[in-house]
Amino acid sequence: MMRKNSVFFALAFAAFVCAAPRCASASTVLSELKGLGGDIAEPPMPQDPKPDNDLQPGRESEWTVMVYINGKTDPRGEVDQAIKSMEQAGSTKDVKIVVEASRNDWNDNGRIWSGSKRLFIANPEDNLRTVTLQSKERSDKDDWRNIAKFAVYAKKNFPARHYMVVLWDRAALKPLQKSSAGARDGDAEDAESSGAEIGGGGDNTVVEMGEVMQRISRTLRKKIDIFALDAGNMADASVNAQIYNNTEYIVSAQGDCFNLRYEKFLGALRKSPFMQGDDVAKSAVFSYRDYYSVASKKPTTLSAVKSEKMRELAQSLRSLSEKGRRQGDVSAMKKLRPLEFEFKDESGQTNTDFKDLGDFAKLGSGAKSGVKDAPLRQALKNIRRALSGQSLVIANGPTGKYRGKATGISVYLPKKDYKNEFDATALAKDSDWDKFAKKLAGKDGQGDSAQPAGGGDASGGENQGGQGQPPQDGGTESQE
Repeated sequence: MMRKNSVFFALAFAAFVCAAPRCASASTVLSELKGLGGDIAEPPMPQDPKPDNDLQPGRESEWTVMVYINGKTDPRGEVDQAIKSMEQAGSTKDVKIVVEASRNDWNDNGRIWSGSKRLFIANPEDNLRTVTLQSKERSDKDDWRNIAKFAVYAKKNFPARHYMVVLWDRAALKPLQKSSAGARDGDAEDAESSGAEIGGGGDNTVVEMGEVMQRISRTLRKKIDIFALDAGNMADASVNAQIYNNTEYIVSAQGDCFNLRYEKFLGALRKSPFMQGDDVAKSAVFSYRDYYSVASKKPTTLSAVKSEKMRELAQSLRSLSEKGRRQGDVSAMKKLRPLEFEFKDESGQTNTDFKDLGDFAKLGSGAKSGVKDAPLRQALKNIRRALSGQSLVIANGPTGKYRGKATGISVYLPKKDYKNEFDATALAKDSDWDKFAKKLAGKDGQGDSAQPAGGGDASGGENQGGQGQPPQDGGTESQE
């Protein structure tokens, strides 16, 4: 049931408002869908949709949920599982669920093909069926620009007051993986075969994630209400710092990630479509915890973070970095053994460079830590306090061995082999965490961190991912 920790993105987008007037026929519904363009499939549908599920094209709903799925390396059929989970909730006139999914083995009436589909999700119990809106062969789903294009499409066709965007598994990113020029724009075949990153193929990086988020928020002309990463090892301070300016809440996992329980939290949203973003984010976390605490023998984590509080955390991390680079206390902190989260890196090796930030702060501020500097211990206590309250981490649902230890946010703390790619992240610029991590890894002689172009700091400038507030009066939308 578990997807590998490829650390990919899955985008849950607030999507498509496609439906018919009250008691309209199925043929009318399909006619409206055809107006959206693309290769439209026409699965059999009942003639009389229930009156409470009339879906009017272009009508503004309360929520649109956009889910971006890269399932091209999905050997266990988890793309189907995720979509079926969403169908158990289904779209209504108040909550629209739209998916863009890619896979290598679509089966359309016996024709096996590779590519992507845009789907409008419906619940069969409502006498409606999920409809294919558009399809495209040989699409490069790892290119972050395709995620932004999906957002343009979803916002145009399914406007809403609130948006949730979900990136599923291989749509997510590799933390601290180098970005390369890759294949040429539009060269899909080369992009898919080369494994390049931005510009075609390969995995998205943390910095590219920030560019995705900025583009989406400009498209929506507002911050994304909830941004969820249905992928492993994404609840990391460097990821949050890269995107917090463009979303209200972030939902992600510190360790392995299974499918979010879409049928649970989207089902709750269907029943109460006027729920606010914080309640929807909490519902996603606690439904996941409640399900996997029984259904899985492996420990799980999922947390929801209030994005605006990340600025305060960056300031606390800067204070810790400044006070923690004294040689005597560095030696003591190297001996700490905080909770760590494993995943397979691009070379197939087990990576344990990401530690639980709250557990690190707890051990470091303890009486037996060996940390003697009083200001440093106070800085550690401040971080522990920030994570133990509910102003930053508004919901935390660890299970198994993580229960009572995982605090909802990880941080980059390699024992050795510091990756210079971290220098380009917003967290490095905002908090000087790169200097602290280098010191603990014995790499502090390499010089100061690189300053990313267009970056900013915790005092209020732009960062690489957030890049200031999203435009409220619109911006240039990318072409769909």
